[in-house]
Amino acid sequence: MAGAADLDNLEYYIKFPSPNFNYSQPNGTGESDYVFVVNEEKIPVILLFGWAGCQDKYLAKYSQIYEDRGLITLRYTAPVKCLFWKRLQMITIGERLVKLLVDLNFENHPIIVHCFSNGGAFLYQNFTLALEKSPKPIQVVSNYISPKKTFQSNPLENLKDDKNNCPQHFIYSKKDILIPYTDIEYFANYRKSLGIDVTTLCYETSPHVKHYTENKESYVSSVCNFLNKCLNGTN
Repeated sequence: MAGAADLDNLEYYIKFPSPNFNYSQPNGTGESDYVFVVNEEKIPVILLFGWAGCQDKYLAKYSQIYEDRGLITLRYTAPVKCLFWKRLQMITIGERLVKLLVDLNFENHPIIVHCFSNGGAFLYQNFTLALEKSPKPIQVVSNYISPKKTFQSNPLENLKDDKNNCPQHFIYSKKDILIPYTDIEYFANYRKSLGIDVTTLCYETSPHVKHYTENKESYVSSVCNFLNKCLNGTN
C-alpha cells in the first residue's frame, strides 16, 4: 500500500509490503538479492530524508531498494525554504516526524534513517533532537548518509557529538567535486573515536549524485549488508 498525506503541511510518502510478501526468499530481481529475517509484527521502517530540492520520484528509486525486500519505507524531503531561510521551522518538522511515527504505532519497530546530503543530515539533526522529547521511546538502530551538495550551514559539524550512538554507514566518492571526501572521512573517524560503529564505502570515480547509478550492485550490497548487521538481534 502506498500513499501521500498532509500532516499540518508535512507531505510524506509511505509504502507497506504486501500482506503475502515472502520474507524467506530473495526478491528475485538479480540485483544483489538479499533476504532479511524480520519479525513480521515489527517490520523495520526506513526513513529516507532527501537532499535539498529533491523530487520524490528520485528519492523513490532509493526506497525501492528496501521495498523490494519487504521493509516499510517513509520518504520525506524538507522544503528548501526551511533548509536555507526559515531554519527554525526545521525544529517543528522534526517534532512532526516523530509524532507521525508514534501515530503510526512505529515506536516498537526498528527505525533506520537513510539521509542524503546536508539537507537530509540537517533534517536528521532536528529529528534526533525531537526524539529526546518524544513521549514514547523510538528505537533508531542505524543511520547512513549519501553525501551530495554542500551549503553554508554544515550539519555534519553539528552532528559530530550526536547523542545517538547507533551504527553509521557513509557512502561517498573521491570524484565528487561538490563535497570533499576528506570531510566525510574526518567526520567518520571522529565518530569512531567516540566508540560508534562506523563503516564506509568510498568510490574512486563516481561523480556527484551518481554513486548508486554507476555502482548499483555494490551500492545495494553495501546497504543490505549494513542493514542486516544493524537488525541482527533487534527482531
